[in-house]
Amino acid sequence: MAVKRTKYSELPGGDAITSFLDGAKLKIPQLLDELEEEYTNNLRFRLYGFMCGYWSCVFGHRPGVYSNMTDTEYTQALASGGEQGYLIHVKEHKTNKSFGEAQLVLTGVEFGWLQRWMAIKNKVPKKEKNTFVMFTKGTGPCKNLNNCLRMAWAELRIGGNISFTLIRTALAHYAKKTTDVTARKRVADFMCHDVTTADRFYARCPDVTEAMAIRCLIRDSLRTEERAGPSTAVVASFTPLGGRTCVEESSIC
Repeated sequence: MAVKRTKYSELPGGDAITSFLDGAKLKIPQLLDELEEEYTNNLRFRLYGFMCGYWSCVFGHRPGVYSNMTDTEYTQALASGGEQGYLIHVKEHKTNKSFGEAQLVLTGVEFGWLQRWMAIKNKVPKKEKNTFVMFTKGTGPCKNLNNCLRMAWAELRIGGNISFTLIRTALAHYAKKTTDVTARKRVADFMCHDVTTADRFYARCPDVTEAMAIRCLIRDSLRTEERAGPSTAVVASFTPLGGRTCVEESSIC
C-alpha cells in the first residue's frame, strides 16, 4: 500500500495535464512553422515531445502506440476521415494481442498538424527516415519518446516528474474517481488498459462517433479532477451513445 500511495503521489494533476494540452496547442503549430522554414533534428524531437505528449494527455496510450504508427496507417485515416474526425488505427503496440488495434481519434485541426508534419517528412532525404510517422534514421521505431516528452514538459515549466506511464496512470485514476463503472470500462478499453478482461479493441471502438464519445469521458474526468469550469470556446460537438451532447472545447482539443 505504501508503494501504491507513493505512486499516486507522483501523478500529474488534472490542472498540470490541462496546462500541457494548452501549451502544446500553441507549441505544435509554432514548431511546424519552424520546421517548414528549416528542418533540424532538434526541432523534430521537440515536435515529437509536444505532439506525442498531447496525444498521451488526450488518449492515455503507451508511447509504443505513437512510435509504431506507420505512414500507411496515417494515409488510411486521411482517406476515411471527415467532419466527424479522423480515426487512426495502430496495429503494432504492446497489448495488441488482447485489444487489437489501438486508436487515436483526431479533430480536423489536430489531424491538420499531422498533415503538415507528413509534408515536412516527405522532403527529408530517404536515408534519414523510415516508414514510421515519428521516424528515425534507423529501420525501427523511435525509442526515446519519453525523453522528448520530458523536454516538452520542462519547456512549458509545468514542474514535476513526467512520463507516458504517469500520464496514462493519472487518466485511468481520475476516470476511476469521477465516472461510473460503465464509463470507466469504456475508458479503460480505449486506453488498452485491462488486458485480462477487455474484449478486442476494434470491437469496442468501431467508429469515429464512439471514439469521440470516449475521448469526451477522459476530458470530463480531467475537468472534474481539477474542479475547473468548462471553457466556452467550442471546437466540435457530437452526441455519445448515451445521448448526452458532448462538446469538445479548446482547453482539450
